[in-house]
Amino acid sequence: MLFDFESCPGYVWCKVHEEWYKLGQKFNRHKRRHARLDQCKRCGMRLPSPKERNEHYWRHHKQWAKEKKFPDPRRRCMVCRKKMSKASFIKRHLRRSHLCNMVLGDLPTESQTGMLSDSEKE
Repeated sequence: MLFDFESCPGYVWCKVHEEWYKLGQKFNRHKRRHARLDQCKRCGMRLPSPKERNEHYWRHHKQWAKEKKFPDPRRRCMVCRKKMSKASFIKRHLRRSHLCNMVLGDLPTESQTGMLSDSEKE
């Protein structure tokens, strides 16, 4: 068994990573890492979700992802114009960039974090 549910109520010990996880969303997200149900069709790498598989395609197999028309996860902050390889990096960017956070707030909308233009995708 990978996890110990009995040692500390409300927490789970992962024997593989030797870390405690609070029961709930954080543990469920960690548990998916062990399942890795989605597999890359190019290199065979196993990933925890279709979303992460598509991000993997665009990061490691960009030309193939374009040809197969997988959704492009890359985004741009509309305040500072910084490019990010994953849409989820926008939240981290806003935590670190005071100016962008002041303008956009904590939860940016699609229009505030634009998709890359065709010329930027090369």
